[in-house]
This record gives sequence, structure tokens and C-alpha cells, in this order.
Amino acid sequence: MRMHSTLVSRVTQVLEGARYSVIKHFTSCFDVAAIGRKRLVVKALNNVDGLRPEYARDLNGLSQGLGLSPVVVGVKTKRTKLEDNVLYERFGIPVLSVGTFKLFVEGEQVFPVYSRGREIVSFDPSVFRRVREEKGLSLSEMAEALGVSKEAVYLYERGSLRMRREVADVFKSLFDVDIALAPERHSVVDEFPVCSGLSTLLSSFDLKVREFQKTGFDVVAFDDRDQIIVRKGIPRDPGLLVDFSDFFGASLAFLSEDP
Repeated sequence: MRMHSTLVSRVTQVLEGARYSVIKHFTSCFDVAAIGRKRLVVKALNNVDGLRPEYARDLNGLSQGLGLSPVVVGVKTKRTKLEDNVLYERFGIPVLSVGTFKLFVEGEQVFPVYSRGREIVSFDPSVFRRVREEKGLSLSEMAEALGVSKEAVYLYERGSLRMRREVADVFKSLFDVDIALAPERHSVVDEFPVCSGLSTLLSSFDLKVREFQKTGFDVVAFDDRDQIIVRKGIPRDPGLLVDFSDFFGASLAFLSEDP
């Protein structure tokens, strides 16, 4: 717990040093919210492998519902310390060391992307397929040349599989084509099914709806003009949600469960 508090303090110092406005919002989903060059929600984790899918889903949902950019700041994975100047990712969310986070909030620097310890590159599947066909290679022959499976080649050509940096490098050395593209700056957001009766009701007013489990509120309903944070029932300390909604300029509604 002490290590976590220390990490949150370091994150806060970095943000305030970059002239961000900051509030600490201690939930299981995120620790800090900030406004400056970007609108951020930050989860601090000593071991970033501890980011759970349900937390990631809510963090990604905040990017749609409230226009926020989720970031995880950490120290290590189970296997190794996070390197500076490298952009890792978990569930489509940027994962940064404290040093890289400082560069991230201060400017628009692009970092190589890593997933599970391996660098990942974006690429154009149509270029991949065109080169294979121009060289007269079958799927199996291309797979053998790149040192991957036939299934991987099939998925590359359909844009269904991300490519490791070492595969892109082999591709370039074999065919003199640099297939790697500059990293895109966006979070991967899963589909969000509407499950609850509350969400169905809000959707009937032509509002888009995102449901949450770990943020301290239940639903964000939004359109091009308005954003409404909705909580079923009134928490013991509503001040955290009031501060959070005010900070990002969203409306806040508590729905009483009493008749």
C-alpha cells in the first residue's frame, strides 16, 4: 500500500510539474484525474500485470463516455522493470514508466509500442498481401520465409493479428519493403453492450450509454453536447463523485432507490 501511495504521489508531481490541474479520486479503477494538454485518468500500479480486465474495460469506457485518455503508470511487470522511452500496453491502454509518463504529459513524443514484452508495429495488410502475391509466394511459403505459421500469414492479410517488430524487420530484409507504420494514437475500446434497465431507459432518449463497474458510478450517458454521470443510490461520501463530475464538466445524477 505504501508503494502504491508513493507511486501516486510521483504521478501527481509529474502532472503538476507539467501544469496540469489534478484531483485524486481513489477508486479501484483509477487513482488520479487531470486536465492539461490532455484529459487524463491515471491508474498507478507497481506491477502493471495486475491491471484486471474489468478495470481496463471501465478505463476504456471513460475514453468514450467522457472523452478522457486512460493511462497506466507503473514500475515493472512480473518479469522485468519498465523501460523509459517505451510505450507498453495492456488491453489497449497505454502503460508507461514514470519517466516516460513525464515525457508523455509534456509533449507529443512517439514511443515504440510493446505488448507482453515484445514490440508491436502497425502495418497495412493490403501491402503485405500485395508483396506476397507479386513474389508468387503461397501462404505456406511466406510463412516459412518469415518464420511464422501459415495461420499467422492468413491473419496478417486480414488485419486480424498484430505484427511483432522482428517479423516486420525480416519482411523488410527479404522484400526491401518497410511494412511498419507510425504508431497510431488511440486506445482500443471494446464494444459496450447495454445490459441494465437504466441504460435501456437512457438510450431511449437518444443518448449513447456506457456502463461501469469499478468507477464508483454506474452509467455515463452522453451525446454531442452533454455528458451525464449516473449513480444508483447515494454513496456515503458523494463528494468524490461531485468533485469528479465538476472537474470534467459533466452533470451528475443520483437515483434514489427509495420509493
